[in-house]
Amino acid sequence: MASFGEWGFVLFGNDTSAAPTEYPAGLKFVSQQTFESMKYFPPDMSAVQTEINRLNNQALVQYYDTEWSRYTQ
Repeated sequence: MASFGEWGFVLFGNDTSAAPTEYPAGLKFVSQQTFESMKYFPPDMSAVQTEINRLNNQALVQYYDTEWSRYTQ
């Protein structure tokens, strides 16, 4: 199942028959080509081993702080 970016929403699941074959006229940002490209992430967004975020560990906050510190130093 893919999502749109790190914080995005689910666009589709494993059922490929649900993929649209036609789009309404006049769409500005979505086409068959852009839809196909949204299914894949670049190599720097590959799956990594992570800890599940819970109220008592705040893993997500720790990951965010670690990644963001690369750009703020």
